[in-house]
Amino acid sequence: VPHEELPGFCAENTEDEQVWREAADSAARYFGNKIGDYDNRELLPDINESLEEALKGCTTVISCLGSFRPTNLWTDVLARPFWRILRPDVSGWCNDSRHPYYVHFTATRKALGCAEREQRRREAAAAALAESSKGDGESGKEVSVPRIRFIRISDLACSQRPWYFVPLVTNVVQSVVFRYHEMAEQLLGSSTLVETVVLRPGDLVDDERDVNTTSLQLSHTGSVPFPARVGREDVASL
Repeated sequence: VPHEELPGFCAENTEDEQVWREAADSAARYFGNKIGDYDNRELLPDINESLEEALKGCTTVISCLGSFRPTNLWTDVLARPFWRILRPDVSGWCNDSRHPYYVHFTATRKALGCAEREQRRREAAAAALAESSKGDGESGKEVSVPRIRFIRISDLACSQRPWYFVPLVTNVVQSVVFRYHEMAEQLLGSSTLVETVVLRPGDLVDDERDVNTTSLQLSHTGSVPFPARVGREDVASL
């Protein structure tokens, strides 16, 4: 999902937006009209259009979303009552598109919603085709529609309790990132329309594994002993 399609993205913070605003302001002062007269963004395609178009004919969605956002001591904790940081939804006070709430949870919700709509469209088309076949006198054989598979790369630390050392420290310094990993996992697990798979790799490394000396450890429970290092090539091959 492109960053400009994330719910927390603020277009006015981009360089292109600043250049446009300066040019529009100059033209407005010269011609004596308003900056808004040069705003034609309503003519742009819907932000969901590219994602929905990509899902047409798609059999598998692989989500490798990631973000690094250090916890901001002032805006996240001190500027507001501390208790509100315990609420998962940060949209009421944080517009930083790097926040894991937007990157891991809402972006997954958006992509999953598009995948489910595409699955419904395919099933409706198959049902309509079967119904038309009955009307033509053909045997009304039910058409099987393969389900879209949604694969998400999560994190091994989600298999640990929140108060364990690694999740605790990481959540404190990185905007409670594992909370939103887990929320995205739960969201996928609740879907009944698409087939979902969650991979929880350990520390990702660029090193290529020597298959003659090192084996790859997997667990259907989503938990393997720490420390756990795995190559990106191995995760991709899975």
